Amino acid sequence: MIEAVKNEPAWRDVAKPMVHAWNQGMETLRSPKAAQQFRGLDTAITEAGFSGPPAAENTRVQIGRSELLAPKKRK
Repeated sequence: MIEAVKNEPAWRDVAKPMVHAWNQGMETLRSPKAAQQFRGLDTAITEAGFSGPPAAENTRVQIGRSELLAPKKRK
């Protein structure tokens, strides 16, 4: 993926979150005793000049409750 971005910079915005997500997912599977070159993509990500992963968007939408109603009372 990083090599593809070097050849086609237009894919950078798509590739950056993909590489970070891939790295996070693979970190859950890696053994901490594994050789250094298999511990993660952090070095490759830094060398490629990718910044940190983008912040997650809050996509939670509350449906069925009017903002005009008074808040619920706590018991």
